[in-house]
Amino acid sequence: MTNPTLVTTPFAENGDKNIIPNVNTDPTKPQLASNDAGFPPVTQQKISEGGIPPERNDFNGILNLYGQHIVHLNKGLPYEFDQSFADTIGGYPLNARVMLSNGDIVQSTIANNVNNPNSNMNGWVRKGGIATTESISSLLSIQNPKDGDIANVLSYHSGLGKGGGWFVYDSSKSSINDGVVIFNGWVRVLTNSVLTPYMGGAKADYVDQTNKGTDDGPAIQNVVAYYKENPCVIEFDSLAKHYIATPVIIPDFTEVVGNGAQIFGNGRANDIFYTGYYVNGVLTPLYDKPENTKFLTNTKIRGFRFRYCKASMRLRGMTQGCAIEDVRSRDCDQHLWSREHYFCTFRQSYADHCGLGSGLPVDQRTPAYDLWTLNGMINIETIQCSSAPLAYTFYSAQSTDFSHLDAESCETALRIRGELEEPDIHACYFENCGVVLDVSGSVVIGAEFRNNFINNCTTGILATNASGYMREFQNRWRGTIGSRSEGATSAFRLFSQAENSFKAYNATYPADNTPSGTTTNKNTGFATANGISEQMVTVYDNASGANMLQAKSYMGTTVPYVYFGKYPISNKTNVIPFCTHTAGALQADNTFSVRITTCIAYSEFVRGDFALLLNTVDTNSRIFGKFFGTAGTIEYSGFTTFTPTVTVENVGGVVVVVLNGIKNSNNTTTYQCRGLVKLA
Repeated sequence: MTNPTLVTTPFAENGDKNIIPNVNTDPTKPQLASNDAGFPPVTQQKISEGGIPPERNDFNGILNLYGQHIVHLNKGLPYEFDQSFADTIGGYPLNARVMLSNGDIVQSTIANNVNNPNSNMNGWVRKGGIATTESISSLLSIQNPKDGDIANVLSYHSGLGKGGGWFVYDSSKSSINDGVVIFNGWVRVLTNSVLTPYMGGAKADYVDQTNKGTDDGPAIQNVVAYYKENPCVIEFDSLAKHYIATPVIIPDFTEVVGNGAQIFGNGRANDIFYTGYYVNGVLTPLYDKPENTKFLTNTKIRGFRFRYCKASMRLRGMTQGCAIEDVRSRDCDQHLWSREHYFCTFRQSYADHCGLGSGLPVDQRTPAYDLWTLNGMINIETIQCSSAPLAYTFYSAQSTDFSHLDAESCETALRIRGELEEPDIHACYFENCGVVLDVSGSVVIGAEFRNNFINNCTTGILATNASGYMREFQNRWRGTIGSRSEGATSAFRLFSQAENSFKAYNATYPADNTPSGTTTNKNTGFATANGISEQMVTVYDNASGANMLQAKSYMGTTVPYVYFGKYPISNKTNVIPFCTHTAGALQADNTFSVRITTCIAYSEFVRGDFALLLNTVDTNSRIFGKFFGTAGTIEYSGFTTFTPTVTVENVGGVVVVVLNGIKNSNNTTTYQCRGLVKLA
């Protein structure tokens, strides 16, 4: 719809016209018009009967009077407050709207309002007069704001475009400035108690090229502290890159939601998030306080990506309703440092290239995950770590369930320290690690290590100077070299849950290596009611007390189907426990075969895995693969100068694995071989 013809000039603006009075008080001109009487009756009488015609100037005056209002409105102008007019009409009516001298619009909240809102806002409230300002600093420069004034702030910092919002002025709060919601009386309009870092002045201006930006730590801390001990949610921008050099303390009932925001520390010199509590109204870090100082509830940290931090999260005392979820760290000293957590959840967490102390003794390393005192329904699920000197350290855990841990390319995957009561480690994945589980020096009471997948790792379970016992069963050891329990003392026992009894065989070297030997035969099972033999056999070296190997029988009529060992044992050479391996003749191309006689009864459906460490003059490499019947395949070979192949033979009813194409520079007697062969 288009505008009608707009009136730019009142009628007869420059013509002859009368000023139309409210009442005609001139007795000599009874024909004049007035606002009260209009045209008087005398102007309608016949002249012959004494009538007087109306004046032309009155017509011009009347049209000019109303034309002034039409032109005023056509110009888009409201009416200003007029004291004389207000007094004449007995005050502006309820809901009347007028303009102040500064252009703001006010509305009367009472009837018969004669108060001049330019100086007295009693009975008036600002309406429609919204001030738009560029930043918080320009908001604070507004002169003489009045109660009810509204301002639309475009940004916290000029030009940033973030952290602004709607504000309403409240003079009772003119002395308050918390830097987040109230600015000298200007009160931010909030929705659902949700704040953002930008509302506290965060800039998120981290620059990748310089690895620097504005320290957003104080701004984020102001936002967190605004609600004090009341529930609140802090929502981060998913595309934000925050530089934080000052750690942020997260208290009770606070949920910080990163939505994928990136957090950058000051070159691994500072932590990012602490848990904390209020001491006399002051938010105080909790991580360095004595045990049982304070326990938090409903504290959640979610959806962050950390980099270049000392510890991404240094947390303590998280209990009911607390959670650490969907958080990731890269190139940090630590991903997660935690103490005293009960009924807490750790889920979807990932650390890459975190931790310190590569090559140092394990207790001198900084783990990517350093978790102490975990008791009572701790839910640790689907957390990952890669390329770390030490992935996980758990200390003093009681009845804790560790599931879906992942460690890849770590020197030590899992370190258990202190005294642990019945920890359950299951459904985890370990790949390309040095030591999978290190319980050295610990007291392990009733632990279970079960249903895990271990692929291409060097040592399974390291238990030097450990005590207690652990049940290890139903794990899939694939391509893992070394014993399941290496370097254990006699005070530590590793059990299979399925055994009927524990048998320890003490000897300075393994028993006869024939599949069904009669000399010191350790292959006799203990039949159960269903005819299946479930026996655990452990062999120790009397000199060192080390657990050299262990075997579990498969069926009552066969010899043990799985064995573990390390080379050399005593002065035996070229020996794998419960097996023999011999070299074939040297071929013209300087290759030969290694024949490994196993303890596995042959059938056309026999199926197994092998994982070996084969040392020749040319190289020392890992090799592992599978076999089915007489067919075999190598899945991985660390050799670079030659590619071996594998075949399987049935010799006297047992499986013989034959590795072909091994090079050794004109010598077939100096090679070494150790590892395992087992049923799949």
